[in-house]
Amino acid sequence: KAQILIDTPSLLVPVEQFDEADMEALFSYSYPAGQEKRVILYNVLPDLKAVCLFAINKNLDTVIRDRFEGGVSFIHALTPVWRQLHLRSFTGHRNKLYGYFHGKQLAVFSFQQNRFKFCNSFDTANAHDALYFLLYVWKQLRLHPEHDEMHILGDIPEQQWLLEELKRYLQNAYVINAAAEFQEAPATKIKGMPYALVTLITRG
Repeated sequence: KAQILIDTPSLLVPVEQFDEADMEALFSYSYPAGQEKRVILYNVLPDLKAVCLFAINKNLDTVIRDRFEGGVSFIHALTPVWRQLHLRSFTGHRNKLYGYFHGKQLAVFSFQQNRFKFCNSFDTANAHDALYFLLYVWKQLRLHPEHDEMHILGDIPEQQWLLEELKRYLQNAYVINAAAEFQEAPATKIKGMPYALVTLITRG
């Protein structure tokens, strides 16, 4: 058996509007397939009343399933991150905006009443681009710089500079560290372990 963590583009669908028969067409509207043959997969996020659609190359999917005859479960790399930070969002009384860096992508999201209030991904070549996107979303959501919170995590480019720049505009800006988040978890001792994988191993 195997669990496969996949970090590819994703599409969120409200659970009440999800139909497995329509998911391939729906995903293709957002991410045209081109010449690549692919398989559309999904993870259900019951606590957030959403379904995450994502794709895997069809040949790769076949090879993996042939190799692990006991069964394979595919998990999008953002789903354990969303679950963990959704739980974290209940601490305190302030609205929270999260920025998760993975690869050259920045996933920005916020929660409200057990649903996504905002969720989008941006290409981030450098910390300056990341700063712009984070503050743009903050302004778009009309969050309060004196009261609400910004949390960044993952493989953060120019982490110290970015945090200092955020604190120029926001009173409450923080970096989430996996070792502090999951104290005593053995996975945090492995250098370079992505936050998504630490979360999946520790929280499931």
